[in-house]
Amino acid sequence: MKKGIVLKLFILTTALCTLILVTIFIGQTIFFKQYYANRKVNDIKTNIQSFEKGYVKAGDDAKAIQELEQNFYQENATWITTLDRVGNIKYANDFSVEIQLDPNEDKRFSERSIHIPLYSFINLEDIQRMKYSLEQGSHIIIDGVQKGDIVIPAMLTIKEKNVGLENKQLSERLYGPKAASSKESSQLYLAGSIQNVQLPEGTVGTNFIYGNRVLIDRIKQFQVDLLLDQKFNEVTSTEILDYEENDIKYKLLIKPTIDAEGKTNYIFAMTSLQPVDEAVQMIKDYYVYLIIFVLILIVLISFYYSKKIAKPLLQINDTTKKLRV
Repeated sequence: MKKGIVLKLFILTTALCTLILVTIFIGQTIFFKQYYANRKVNDIKTNIQSFEKGYVKAGDDAKAIQELEQNFYQENATWITTLDRVGNIKYANDFSVEIQLDPNEDKRFSERSIHIPLYSFINLEDIQRMKYSLEQGSHIIIDGVQKGDIVIPAMLTIKEKNVGLENKQLSERLYGPKAASSKESSQLYLAGSIQNVQLPEGTVGTNFIYGNRVLIDRIKQFQVDLLLDQKFNEVTSTEILDYEENDIKYKLLIKPTIDAEGKTNYIFAMTSLQPVDEAVQMIKDYYVYLIIFVLILIVLISFYYSKKIAKPLLQINDTTKKLRV
């Protein structure tokens, strides 16, 4: 009788404590990760609203907007920038080429000067190698798409240097296996000569953005979708996308906004979930040792309390038997 009660109490106490331990472990490793991601996204969405107010207030002050972007990164560990209506980074003239177009049948693109952002074609680390190919006066061929009177190149070919620059995301969409139709993409071919080249130096201004290749690639992909996928033009609220590269998960937040001229711009933010993945892994490693220790503690405490609780119950049982006699 005594052994039966002690054993049952021991098993019950051990099972209950183990269940509590398992619940805590699951909560810390699984639900904590999801909770952190949701909390971070909500915090960023709230802070983007504050950024948007500062962005509208700054107007065309590129320096003020760049300071807003850097402050946002420092405060939220989140990369952020602003894009124009065709998905180009605004105020990217410090990394661009000015081209004087040749005469063309389409008057919108005949003998006019255009600026082409170069971050879609050249990495920061390749600037020194490529800058000699972008000499003033060199003849250049533009192969890309148009959005109204704006040119978005997929490929740039510098004839004298026999050098080709490619925006891989856009060129694959135009000429790859899943190529868009010419009607859908509004493709165009232009020629001109290089008038001026602006290349960034150091890590100031928007170079802060150019140095993050994951961010630049996501911006380029968004631009392709914006130009060639109608549903992206219908986005009116903050769009949240998941992305993973090299086993690192990212959250992308894209919010349409209206600038001082009434044109649609986009606030593009990207944050990494790597810190929470590392924290969860540390928790798992820590819990291996903690669980072993706690399980031993549970067994000892359960055994002690089962005997402690069983003792008065057995005494009551003995007293009851004596009274019956």
